[in-house]
Amino acid sequence: MARRIHDLLRSRLLAGEFGLDRLPDDGQLMREYRAGRSAIRAALSALQRDGLIERKQGTGTFARSLKARHRLMNANGFQASISPAASRVSTLLLAAEEQRAPAEVARELGLEPGARCLAVDCLTSIDGEPAVVLTSYLGHEGARDRVTDVLASGIWSGDWYDALAAAGLRPRRREVTVEAVALGELVAPLLEVAVGTPAIRFQRHLWLGETEIPEYGFSYNRGDLITFLVNDLRTP
Repeated sequence: MARRIHDLLRSRLLAGEFGLDRLPDDGQLMREYRAGRSAIRAALSALQRDGLIERKQGTGTFARSLKARHRLMNANGFQASISPAASRVSTLLLAAEEQRAPAEVARELGLEPGARCLAVDCLTSIDGEPAVVLTSYLGHEGARDRVTDVLASGIWSGDWYDALAAAGLRPRRREVTVEAVALGELVAPLLEVAVGTPAIRFQRHLWLGETEIPEYGFSYNRGDLITFLVNDLRTP
């Protein structure tokens, strides 16, 4: 029973039902879920360990943070779909350099061995909190030039998808592999979290623009700041 109540309350918290305000008291929750006090307290204790609520002696239980919710139905960036809508998204360029494509990158981009590619690293923040570290590889020469021009300022509103759109390279197709990982020492400091913090890793293939120019890359997303919403349709 406690696990089910935890799951239901967690969904309500992530949907922003309580904002950053007080949750119903234990008695109200007992009546709402037709559960005993021990089950309610166990569910709330688990939510507190999740970092989603704060229990204050003599005051009540309060929602602690609002995660950003990002819709994954289309190949677009946070700015286009994130809620709450007031969230501010910005991206800092960490590195952008032309290099000989590593063998795996050349294969994924359909390049000849030893061909040149653009490698980009950037850090996206939501409301000032580092949220996503992303690496991208582009092999098409014209696309590389256009993206390099967009990145010249070093920081921009939105995320990587917005930079691609500004370069006239909106994704037409996307293939994503999703993996739950513990952040290592190469990524955790960039996201300002401890080594071992859970995160969501995406391995990404995009096909950009009318001619479907390939892009390949990876991103690490802080699970404490972002939830991802996916709509699925079952076909016969």
